[in-house]
Amino acid sequence: MKTAKKTILFLVVLSLALSLPATARAHWIPDDGHKMHWPQEPNQDGWDIDMTTYVLADDWKCSEDGSVSDIHFWYSVQGDGGTEPYPPPHFPAVNVTIYSNVLAGANPTFSHPGEVLWGTRKFLVDVNMVNGHWEGLQGWDSPEPNSDCLEQDHIYYWQLNITDIDAPFIQTAGQIYWLALEVVDLDPSQSLVGWKTTYRPFEDDAVYKVEDAGAPIWAPIEVCSDNQRRDLAFVITPEPATLLVLALGLIPALLRLRRRRKA
Repeated sequence: MKTAKKTILFLVVLSLALSLPATARAHWIPDDGHKMHWPQEPNQDGWDIDMTTYVLADDWKCSEDGSVSDIHFWYSVQGDGGTEPYPPPHFPAVNVTIYSNVLAGANPTFSHPGEVLWGTRKFLVDVNMVNGHWEGLQGWDSPEPNSDCLEQDHIYYWQLNITDIDAPFIQTAGQIYWLALEVVDLDPSQSLVGWKTTYRPFEDDAVYKVEDAGAPIWAPIEVCSDNQRRDLAFVITPEPATLLVLALGLIPALLRLRRRRKA
C-alpha cells in the first residue's frame, strides 16, 4: 500500500514538472513574479506612445541574475474609436534591443541607453502571444516635442508576450539596463501601434531614438499639458518557475526512494 502511494506521488510530481513549462510560457499575471525593480503595469487611462514610427526605450533595474528569456509589454492601436476590438495580432513583428545604462550628467541631464548589449532581434507575432483585451480611456502621443496629444483616442489595450527567447541576454542583479522596442513591417494601411504608459514609473522618463547626422542619439519622450510621466508598461519575468525547480528537485529523491523499496 505504501509503495502504491509513493508511486502515485511520484507520478503526480512528474506530471506537474512536465506541465509547468507550458505554464511558464503563459501570459503574464502579477502572481508570475518578475526580475526587475517592480512590474511596470499599464495605466488603463494613460497614454500610448507611437512605437511604429519611432524606437522607444525604457530602463529597468535587474533584481536577479540570469537570462532575460521572457519579455512582456502592453500596447494599443491608434484611434480604435471604441468599436469592437481588432482581432489580434495587430502587427506582424517587433524589434527588441537591450542597452547598457548611461547615468544622467551635466550633458545630457537624463539617463539614457548606451552600448548595445544584446543586438536587435526581430520577433514575429502570432495570436498565441497576445493576451487581452482590457479597456480604458487612453490618449495617443508622439514622443517628439510640440506634437499633438489626442485625448481619449482609443479604448482597448493588449499584452504582448515574447517568451522562451533563444540565446537570451544574461543580466546581473543590481545593474540597470534599457529595453528598446519598435513595431516593424506594419502595412501602411493599418493603424499605428503604441506602447502603453505605466502608473509605476522608475528613474528617468522613457526615451526615443533620434537620428542626428547619421548617428543615433536618445531624447526624453515629451509630455503634453497634462505633465504625466511617460514611463512605459513592461515586465521582465523569472525563469524557470520556482515550482518547476521544486518539482524537478523532488524527482531524483523519489526515484531513489523507489529503488530502495524494490531492493
